[in-house]
Amino acid sequence: MIKSKRFKNNSEITAYNNDRIIKFRDMNKSNTVEIPMEKIKLLYQVHIDGLKRHDISKTNAYYRINNVPVTGTIIVHPDVEDPGNFNLLTGWHYYVIADSIGQETINAIMINCDRKSFKKMIGCVRPYNYVKTDDLKVPEIYARSTVSEQKLNSIKEYAERYHQPIKPIIVDVDNSILDGYAQYIYNKETNVRMSQVLRSQKKLESFVGK
Repeated sequence: MIKSKRFKNNSEITAYNNDRIIKFRDMNKSNTVEIPMEKIKLLYQVHIDGLKRHDISKTNAYYRINNVPVTGTIIVHPDVEDPGNFNLLTGWHYYVIADSIGQETINAIMINCDRKSFKKMIGCVRPYNYVKTDDLKVPEIYARSTVSEQKLNSIKEYAERYHQPIKPIIVDVDNSILDGYAQYIYNKETNVRMSQVLRSQKKLESFVGK
């Protein structure tokens, strides 16, 4: 998470991440090549499930009615298990529309890393999840501790000024709190029903003392 920048919600995070991708495309536009559509594969679940989340029928209709090609640039990486083919990293809308109108090739930038590494490389931010505050689990090490009034007041002042938590609560896959116990206590005391969280694969020991 970028510590110097706060985000009110996932819409702000999406806008920020999209801006990072646009800047990357602009910086690498001289490296754009044309790739046959048949050589591109959808490896990542976010792309496979894309049509369930997005209705692009109007955009599709525009390209079909006006008989114009997709000129946007996608970003791909070579498929190591299927040489000669490429996995889509980002640019799902461009790919899906080009595929639906029967376009044979598409503009692409090729890089040599997976989607997670790419987003980290260009400075993207992970989106927040929201969990019911009552569903968060408190490890014993935190349950034995006391949060100072000074810390709670800092969280309160930030929330009143910016209408968002001072930082998301970090939890593991089972909703056990790894970091952000003070924010949790504030949320409980002020009846915040849904807590903003980030999930981590790390163990509790990595966060204790922060």
